[in-house]
Amino acid sequence: MSRKIVHQSHSLPEDIERALLHAQTEIAPPEERKAALKASILERISTTPQGRNFITVRAEDEGWIEIAPKVERKMLMQDALSCSFLLRLRAGATLPGHEHPTDEECLLLEGDLRLGSIELHSGDYHLAPAGRPHGAISSRGGALLYIRSGIEALQLR
Repeated sequence: MSRKIVHQSHSLPEDIERALLHAQTEIAPPEERKAALKASILERISTTPQGRNFITVRAEDEGWIEIAPKVERKMLMQDALSCSFLLRLRAGATLPGHEHPTDEECLLLEGDLRLGSIELHSGDYHLAPAGRPHGAISSRGGALLYIRSGIEALQLR
């Protein structure tokens, strides 16, 4: 047994709708309200991702800091909630296993990487979900990673 679905339109005929729209008179808010609205909109734009300035970090720029033996980090972007950075592990580097307070995305750009029992190769992507621990991180020949995570990740490293 099939059912037929009928959609009912509650709009006015187009000619009546057009006449009503043209009969409307524009009501402008007071100047102080217009200024407050404009200021509010500009404030929102400046604090949203669309209102940010571009960020460019050149490969040749300095900025690498050692966070553990044979491990360096280069910050790319940091705001109140998240961060992205490059992580470089020299050959033989290891970091202890840990748990992530927020989701952490990892893209292996170069080299080899082991996350506990998971082996990654250049071009591989890994998501470490919040609250899920993973084993020690190590690299036999060295690795370069792009990582995006919650700002809490910076306290772990």
